[in-house]
Amino acid sequence: MSAYATLRELQQNAAAVLETARQQQNGMTLLTSRGKPVALLVPVTAESADELAQAWQRLRFAAAFRTAQTELAQTPPARRRAVSAARLVATTRRARRA
Repeated sequence: MSAYATLRELQQNAAAVLETARQQQNGMTLLTSRGKPVALLVPVTAESADELAQAWQRLRFAAAFRTAQTELAQTPPARRRAVSAARLVATTRRARRA
């Protein structure tokens, strides 16, 4: 990824930042705030919107699942059998919101 923009640049000249994102080879521009990454601009076409949304949902689910696995691994062995489906669903939902 070679394109970077700050939130200030986006606020002051959104059209130029978006045009830079469109012109990138890989199509991505990293937005930063105070030198830290905060967002990724990815151009979307009408054809790719649904596919990108589904890919994003799969990524969020995978991250939520890893979080649930980590929490389960930290649960004492004697209590692991007591982990309910409801707790796994709640953990996954909590991780998805994060």
